[in-house]
Amino acid sequence: MDCCHFPIWWEIWYNRAVILRTKGKMLKNLFISKVRISILDVYMSNIDSAYHVRALVRLLDEEINAVRRELINLEKAGILKSKKEGNKVVYRVNKQCPILWDLR
Repeated sequence: MDCCHFPIWWEIWYNRAVILRTKGKMLKNLFISKVRISILDVYMSNIDSAYHVRALVRLLDEEINAVRRELINLEKAGILKSKKEGNKVVYRVNKQCPILWDLR
């Protein structure tokens, strides 16, 4: 056996471990926050809804910075999308998100 090559079973095990670790990090980043879960609950309850930051703050009774941070995280994850309407930024569900129906 060549000194620089691992047996195939080792490569398969290692690659699977890397994939599982990556998925775990993604899920942890997605569901670690109570505010994030509350925001997802609001949007998944009415998929066609649109909210600006302050409306969600009032609805969820959470701090504005926490809500803003989680909206940004959800937008980066592709779950929400934002649009400027007047002087407000309004967030909606990104219906093109591949995991949207799994979240519901």
